[in-house]
Amino acid sequence: MPLKESIKIILADSQYITSMGLRYLLSQSADLEVVDVVGNRDDLLTSIQSNHPDLVILDYDQPDSFSLEDIPSVIEQCPDTHVLIISSDDAKQNIRQTIHYGIKGFLTKKCREDELHNAIQTILNGGKFFCDRVLNIIMSDFEEEDDKSKAYEQLTDREKEVVQLVADGLTTKQIAKKLYLSPHTVSTHRKNALKKLEISSVPELIKFVIHKELKKL
Repeated sequence: MPLKESIKIILADSQYITSMGLRYLLSQSADLEVVDVVGNRDDLLTSIQSNHPDLVILDYDQPDSFSLEDIPSVIEQCPDTHVLIISSDDAKQNIRQTIHYGIKGFLTKKCREDELHNAIQTILNGGKFFCDRVLNIIMSDFEEEDDKSKAYEQLTDREKEVVQLVADGLTTKQIAKKLYLSPHTVSTHRKNALKKLEISSVPELIKFVIHKELKKL
């Protein structure tokens, strides 16, 4: 599916040279428009309210400007806005946490220009994109998920369907409408699936689904 015209992007990076370089790269694509460049959390949240961007490109690893904990605020304030992380941070626990928060794209600042554009297109089309460096970090943490993968195969087709839609970010009401089920029935399927998978939260479920999808690559 092609990207719509004039994709609105906010750059959230307090490093001037980095943000200007990124702005230049994005300006080479006619369908990408950088509507604002912000240097701290408060300005980012204000800009989101004003510009209603399609995408926020964020480096959370900037003390006194942006932090890991800012990600949920951005997602909560504008759930229809996608967030792509571009950061030099390669700490495994932090990358794990961004996935728990629901981030669907993560690049390091060593990534190539083609990876940047591929990430934007993939995310805006509903997919997930992690550069090779981040994939290696994520995959090193996946061995513990093997038992859950076996348990997943024991789910009913309906439970698998509900699991996928929950991981895609749909609410119980949205899933019920999509599958022509009652919200109570959806909740029951979700509860049963989480129990079988021994998963206790939606963020953990999202991480599991990402693992399952990446194993297909």
